[in-house]
Amino acid sequence: MSIIFETKAKLYEDDMFVVNWLNEHNIKGSLIKRKGAITVFCLRKMGMTTHFRCEIHYKKVNLLKYLEHLDKALTERVEQEENAKQAALLVRRIKHLLGLDDLLIFLFINYLKDNSYLEKAFADDPYCCFPNRIEDIAVLEYAIENNPADFKAPYYLGCLYYDKERHADAIKCFETSIERGADFATPYRNLALLNYNVEHNAKKALVLMEKAFALDETDARILYELDLLKKRIGILPADRLAFLDKFADIVSMRDDLTLEYITLLNLTGEYQRALDMIMNRRFHPWEGGEGKVPEQYIFSNIALGMPENAFVYPHNLGEGKLYGAQENRQNYYMGLKTGNAEYFEKASTGLSDPASAMYYNDQPPETIFYQGLALLKLGRKDEANERFDRLIQYADKHMNDEISIDYFAVSLPDLLVFDEDLNLKNRLHCMFMKAFGLYGKGKKEESKKLFEEALTINPNHFQMATHYNRIFKEKAL
Repeated sequence: MSIIFETKAKLYEDDMFVVNWLNEHNIKGSLIKRKGAITVFCLRKMGMTTHFRCEIHYKKVNLLKYLEHLDKALTERVEQEENAKQAALLVRRIKHLLGLDDLLIFLFINYLKDNSYLEKAFADDPYCCFPNRIEDIAVLEYAIENNPADFKAPYYLGCLYYDKERHADAIKCFETSIERGADFATPYRNLALLNYNVEHNAKKALVLMEKAFALDETDARILYELDLLKKRIGILPADRLAFLDKFADIVSMRDDLTLEYITLLNLTGEYQRALDMIMNRRFHPWEGGEGKVPEQYIFSNIALGMPENAFVYPHNLGEGKLYGAQENRQNYYMGLKTGNAEYFEKASTGLSDPASAMYYNDQPPETIFYQGLALLKLGRKDEANERFDRLIQYADKHMNDEISIDYFAVSLPDLLVFDEDLNLKNRLHCMFMKAFGLYGKGKKEESKKLFEEALTINPNHFQMATHYNRIFKEKAL
């Protein structure tokens, strides 16, 4: 019980410590509400009356003196505190009551008085520091102007401008940060995003992302985004894989990056390695990853001649089978393996109307393709040709559609760090459909030519590349 009372007394003392100084000084400017709210919070915890709280809430306190005092008091209290853990708790408590982090405390003091804190602000860790208010702009501009060595202030301001969609200003800030010698990855990474998504300069974006990763080769997110950019701009799967092989330990830190690595293994024909990696990892669901781990599991098993394993998802995939999932591909390959016509019957059924490929649960064209192949195996050529004709007709009709993402879109199949050309994506999807349809109708050379044309545009299209390999290289169908 004594520990509880001592803790309450300490909290009461800290709250009164802040409140007393609020009462002794005056607040100015747009921070009246913020400081008033802190005061009300402190007083409410001490059970004081609404009337008294309101009196203090509307008093005007000098911001500079308030911030100077808290900074001084914080330093003194920490120095006096023998227990490091208690000191850290006290730091967090006062910073919470203040509602600002160390960096902005220092910068506000400089902005209002002198430059004695600029070096201290520059030395502060930029991790999780995200200035976001209008009044922060003037403070950061002051820091940029008055400390030419500071490469963090332009970075902070660049983040703020990027958030407010002032892209040209954000670019200038990140460039200033880099010109001043930024020694951490994020300014390069952010400028790469702006160059790719806003300036449409993929070459410069790649150089910047490579520099960002070179500054911190332990950052798995930067490595993932670098590989994602390479995927977007058409770097060959074998080249992407060779680069990731150098950083195997970093790759293993993220599910999404590990999955890209597995995908590259399947794209380059290393099916057993891909399956081994899947089975030796427990995956967790993430936004944009729906259906991707099961797809690699299914494909690896089929490519290794084990389609019977592709009907049940192991728990370590982190994702169950969707209700009503069409398994035309698995059943078709089971028919080829066993010679049992019942599998071809199962493979020939299901939805047969082609659709776009905007969302991960859209009808994939390969399910219709395998329906047609199964019908050919059953000797029902007219029904098979109906499936193939639908693929060709849909492709010809929608090849040049203008595509946009619905405002309320969910279940997008890809992480949109780097923008994707949706019209090009649709065109490739239609080329893929038509190539299937042509192959099914016996026009194999036309199909092969269309596959190769599409893969020249995007060699990382998984279904297109793997089906091309399976059909024309491995002769698996």
